Amino acid sequence: MASLAYPHETAGIRLLFSFRKSKQTKALPKEKRQQVMILVTVNEVPARSRHGSKVYGRPDQWSQKAQCFFGTTDEIRLLNKQLQLVYDRHLRILLEQTEEGKFTPTAETIRSAFIAKVQVQPMLLDGFRAFIACLTTVEQRQQTTLKKWRFGAAHLTGFVKAVHRAKDLPLGQINIKWAKAYLDYLLKLKTPSGLPKMNRTTASIYVKQLVAVLDFMIEEGHLEVNPLSSLKLRQGPSKPIYFLEDVHIDRLAKLPLTGTLATVRDAALMMCYTGLDPADLRQVLDDPAKYMVSLLGGGQKIIVHRGKTAVQAQIPLLPGVADLLARYSNPCRMPTHAYINLFLKVLQDAIDFPHRLTCKICRKTAGSLFLNAGFSIEVVQQILGHTKIGTTQKHYARIYDKRVDAEMSRVGMFTVPLSQPRHSA
Repeated sequence: MASLAYPHETAGIRLLFSFRKSKQTKALPKEKRQQVMILVTVNEVPARSRHGSKVYGRPDQWSQKAQCFFGTTDEIRLLNKQLQLVYDRHLRILLEQTEEGKFTPTAETIRSAFIAKVQVQPMLLDGFRAFIACLTTVEQRQQTTLKKWRFGAAHLTGFVKAVHRAKDLPLGQINIKWAKAYLDYLLKLKTPSGLPKMNRTTASIYVKQLVAVLDFMIEEGHLEVNPLSSLKLRQGPSKPIYFLEDVHIDRLAKLPLTGTLATVRDAALMMCYTGLDPADLRQVLDDPAKYMVSLLGGGQKIIVHRGKTAVQAQIPLLPGVADLLARYSNPCRMPTHAYINLFLKVLQDAIDFPHRLTCKICRKTAGSLFLNAGFSIEVVQQILGHTKIGTTQKHYARIYDKRVDAEMSRVGMFTVPLSQPRHSA
């Protein structure tokens, strides 16, 4: 029996990995992923038969002599790590049976115990549903966020049914190549009118949801390594980002409105001045004093954890915002996100805004206001509650470039005399 290239033989236990060799498997293409089988031996006595490892790889990338997959890709390294983990599980079973002392461990008892432990194999869609159920328990989780995850689950269910012709998929079959096949599937989806259902950026977001789901499965103890941890997808072109200019905000504030339109207008202004989403805004309006903090130098700021990311946002209270907050007494009757967007479509014409006016544009307007007021990009990140500063820089690249130019002019960078190089005659 061949020795293993890495320590899969200690404490009297040895594992020999191989692929099945039958008429059915020989007829399969070599690039088709198959399950790696195990023959366990204890004290030189092998088990009566082989059993599955729940690790799936390509036979044409396997070295039987070295007992590992060969190659330098992240996927190959992950497969070899999974085999090491399989060996560790067998060794753990041997040690447990030895400590119990009820019987002498053999290859057959270890094989049976391993099969019993992996009998109920975790499934992808079950894990996705459990992840969504966990999201719904998070306090103040926004419905728009949950909706995206539910759409993701629906698309994944359709892919598993259409491509794998199954109700669910074992986690052992998930790998980077599979994820890219899922991306291709999403890009080929069509609307009833025959147009593409989503662009590459949206499709990539749905595929990357799986990384978070698999991380969740690791936390729950159903998985030991994330097969998509090194997944990299080419993004599509970024959507243009628009803001309300000062003239539009001024027109919005001066519109003679009553009833629902007046409430929606006030909500839009508060989003423009604070950067809060409607759900976070309702949270603050429900008890403003709870979230207000006085500053040492005078003035106040709002401190609230964003429902979408759970990141703390620290928002300076701009002039006029306190008056807007005071208009709405408890209980808060601020309209929902979708309701506000519906009426903003009416207001965009009234203020002559050339783009579709939404809550997102109002929120992004806040970042532009704070940057133009002189706040640094790092502070604006804290105000908006972005988890990464790269997000802030991407959204406000145009404004940030103007700030850099202004700063260079302020320090006189373009008027500093430079030493001229000397040239020999």
